[in-house]
Amino acid sequence: MHAKIAIQDACILIDLINMELLNDCLRLPYYFCTTELIIEELYDWQKEKLSACITTGNFSVIAITAQDMAEITSLVVKHPRLSAEDLSAYQYASTNHAVLLTGDKLLRTLAINASVETGGILFIFDQLVEHQIILPQKAAELLKDLCLRNKRLPTLECDQRIKRWLELVR
Repeated sequence: MHAKIAIQDACILIDLINMELLNDCLRLPYYFCTTELIIEELYDWQKEKLSACITTGNFSVIAITAQDMAEITSLVVKHPRLSAEDLSAYQYASTNHAVLLTGDKLLRTLAINASVETGGILFIFDQLVEHQIILPQKAAELLKDLCLRNKRLPTLECDQRIKRWLELVR
């Protein structure tokens, strides 16, 4: 059985790289990728971190064909509040039955309305703990730190996870 494809947007990649969780994330039972348009949103130092994962075959970058670009352009016209980069991830997820991992609420709403499976950074944290890749205490500490830096995260959901994970430690 093949691993499910999980395509990441820039927000997710940036969070994972900044928290030094990218390598841990890549141990999850998914085939992780992103599009070449999204790679261009990263800083050079972030691209370097990702490059090591690409070299080892743990992460893939999806090339955008002319046909893909035409579809993405059409999506941009229909959804002008979303970027071509974000819509490239949506387009790939929707045509390849992949999980769309995004930190963008508008993109997530579009995907859910189109029956595209979605998740965000909290989904990734849940998976990392469930698959015993990181300890609950470490997950709680990292999520607390992320919540301080990323005010868009749902406070209640974050607090519930942190509390649950810290109770597992006791």
